Amino acid sequence: LTHPQEKWLSLHKFTRFSRHPESVVAFKSFYKTIYLCNHLLNLLENSPVDKGYVDEIRGEIHFLRAMSYFYLVRFFGDVTLSLDPPASSEDETMYRPRENFYTVYCQILDDLDYAVENMRSFDEMVSRSGGSIDASGNVRTGNASGRVCDYAAISCRSLVYLTIGSLLSHHEDNFWNPSKEGRAPDFSDLKIFEDLNFPLQ
Repeated sequence: LTHPQEKWLSLHKFTRFSRHPESVVAFKSFYKTIYLCNHLLNLLENSPVDKGYVDEIRGEIHFLRAMSYFYLVRFFGDVTLSLDPPASSEDETMYRPRENFYTVYCQILDDLDYAVENMRSFDEMVSRSGGSIDASGNVRTGNASGRVCDYAAISCRSLVYLTIGSLLSHHEDNFWNPSKEGRAPDFSDLKIFEDLNFPLQ
């Protein structure tokens, strides 16, 4: 990768192989983000800050954790699922066995659902920055302060659902082996797929 933008382009398109020398950097970076998110969520439990603002921040943290896991599961399949802050770098919970990929996807959607419900809305982001939205939905002056809002979580959740739908409808092209116990995906907890009957066996 001689061009600086090339490595980010491959990351965006999910074209990097797991044995690529840059993959270990990405792997560590995403888990660092996840551990920081878990640590912040733990600290917010006793925050003296206004509850409404804390909920917004907590929503943004869930969004960041969801996107980190989305990249990890797309690149590496089964990965360790960590939802609590490690006590130290020697904490054994950091080295737990990998979870089935579909369990990770379900956690991603749980995080994004929380983010959609709690993150600051786009309209509020615009109004807080002194802007306004006209009848056509166009933003008039002001800006959204550069922070993510509920629109980001909604669009990312749509991408995750599309990815899961692709996995379910083209199961013969994917990496799981339905003949092995516990490897066929189970998305029964996801209401959007409850009426679908994909031939996974």
